[in-house]
Amino acid sequence: MKYSLWYVTIALLLFSCGNQDQKREEELYRQVMDTHDEVMTQMGEVMRLEKQLNDNIDQLKTEDSTENKEPRIEYLTTLKNNLTEANEAMMQWMREFNNDMDEMSHEEKMNYLQQENEKIVSVEEKVTTAIDNAKEAIQ
Repeated sequence: MKYSLWYVTIALLLFSCGNQDQKREEELYRQVMDTHDEVMTQMGEVMRLEKQLNDNIDQLKTEDSTENKEPRIEYLTTLKNNLTEANEAMMQWMREFNNDMDEMSHEEKMNYLQQENEKIVSVEEKVTTAIDNAKEAIQ
């Protein structure tokens, strides 16, 4: 009887540790996906601003004016390129993200998710900065 109770106790402890590992994995995965979802809500704004910057650039190029418009055109082009790069960074992150982690150990999953969290946070910063700079220039 003593041995049966001992085995049950060990089994419960192992099961409990496994549940904690799974819970930590799920929390980190959710954090990564929440950041992804937040960035995705900004993609429409990125495309809208890219179009608006293109329109502004085209307008400047066709205006009859004696002032030097090249510095402004270059600045708006840089901002448009930053938006394009931010969009591409998001698309690349989504292409490379491996959602199938069934064969990974707990440690491998945690390392992978931590790396992906750092990547998606970096993408979020790039997107937010590009949007903020474009909005500022358009106003």
